[in-house]
Amino acid sequence: MTFSEGETLFLHGRVTDMELKPMVCLVCGRASNTGHHYGVTACLGCKTFFRRVVLQGTQPKCKFQNKCLLVKGAHAKRICRSCRFTKCKEIGMNEQVTIDLAVCLSCGIF
Repeated sequence: MTFSEGETLFLHGRVTDMELKPMVCLVCGRASNTGHHYGVTACLGCKTFFRRVVLQGTQPKCKFQNKCLLVKGAHAKRICRSCRFTKCKEIGMNEQVTIDLAVCLSCGIF
């Protein structure tokens, strides 16, 4: 098998280097430990945060009238739990997936 310049063998075939873009968390902007979670591209930290809030069943409250500023990227500024959860929902994280998984785990299916 030969590869042309700019191509790589990736699991199930060839892809160009342009297709191997790093994924970035749509909530906080971090690129590390990022994958597809609850319907969106998110890092493990935001995935875990979202799951915990959904399973707790209570909406966190913002002390600043839901106006916390989220600065994305490597130097991300930490925002409150309420605004972070709102951002998760705005980008399309699916709460039902979290609830369904929790039910399956409690039934011993997984």
